[in-house]
Amino acid sequence: MKTLPILFCAGLILAGCVAAAQNPRPNPPANVPAAVAGQPQSYEIHVKSESSNLAPERPRFVILPSAGPGLQKDYRFKDIAALVETELGKKGYMPIRQGEPTNLAVFLSYDADLTETLAPGLRSSDIENMMSYLRISAFKVSREKGTPEVGDAVWTVSSMYLSKDAPDLSKMFPFFVSAAKEYIGLTSGEFFTVEIDAADPSHILNIKITE
Repeated sequence: MKTLPILFCAGLILAGCVAAAQNPRPNPPANVPAAVAGQPQSYEIHVKSESSNLAPERPRFVILPSAGPGLQKDYRFKDIAALVETELGKKGYMPIRQGEPTNLAVFLSYDADLTETLAPGLRSSDIENMMSYLRISAFKVSREKGTPEVGDAVWTVSSMYLSKDAPDLSKMFPFFVSAAKEYIGLTSGEFFTVEIDAADPSHILNIKITE
């Protein structure tokens, strides 16, 4: 895993820092219906997560852009940060505001590029040669310095979508977060494909191990 997501590039998909045996594979959310014939158009989001199980017991977090402070002015960053904050809040994470003490910095990375550049470990066909992604990485914050600690992330989760052309990232953000939310703080051990109703990001149709 990279030391800080500011340096994030070709290492989007990395080997798990902790064996999957130490972090049980996350189960699909309850009441997830199986995909059926005639289902509406859907997105298949590929998800992989890693965790060191070293997150603070009572995480108080701030969300930051991995590419530097300038990205905070990007309207897309504000949109995705709001979605991630909501899901972290559901898991007991407490958001803090500027100037308040925090013990966890959550960095966001997102982009679209050729799959060969961003995801060498994820197979794609000649038709699906573009990949858009969201990567969420959490780092402990030094109590003394008040800055993210240099070292491995305490957890990270990546959502990826393969397509012929790069999609509108703003449109994909709700699907990325919906696919990733059950894997936050866990180690998936492998890629999972989360199929989501294109008309409703909250409607998960199916979850399977990526073939």
